[in-house]
Amino acid sequence: MVAMKMKRTKPNNDNNKKVGASIKSLPKDLLANVLARVASDSIADLFNVELSCKDLHEMGNDDYVLQHACMDSFPVASWPVSDEASSFMKRCKESSNAEALFRQGMFEYFSLSQMKSGLALLKRAAKKEHVEATYVCGIILLQYCGSDSVGDKRRQVEMPGQSQRMQE
Repeated sequence: MVAMKMKRTKPNNDNNKKVGASIKSLPKDLLANVLARVASDSIADLFNVELSCKDLHEMGNDDYVLQHACMDSFPVASWPVSDEASSFMKRCKESSNAEALFRQGMFEYFSLSQMKSGLALLKRAAKKEHVEATYVCGIILLQYCGSDSVGDKRRQVEMPGQSQRMQE
């Protein structure tokens, strides 16, 4: 039996050019939708996709993609996190990511006792239909039901569509 020698060849760089060209041919809103779905399942997968090419890296920073980014891999409580993780969380919050707003609101309200700014973030998350934020805002509202200035406190905590029910 004769062993055949395989000739090694250099990788064909034309394939890489074809991938980049095909990505550029896709509509940006389609790419944003795909990356938003990836981001909603796994931040690690989003980062890996971003590493694959420059165009996907740029699209990964789109507000729509960041609004849908999953925050499960980030700690709820604030303990030291890397500058990169902190920067990513900040970008998500600025893009109105409901989970990022909720986590920052919880931290500010309960850990830093910055109740006004924390509550504002929780209300923003609740308006985006974040279930836990809606629950926490409801609990905060219940806390004020027995105080002397209930009307003032209720107006501060009011949820979307709630003002009509309270006045009845």
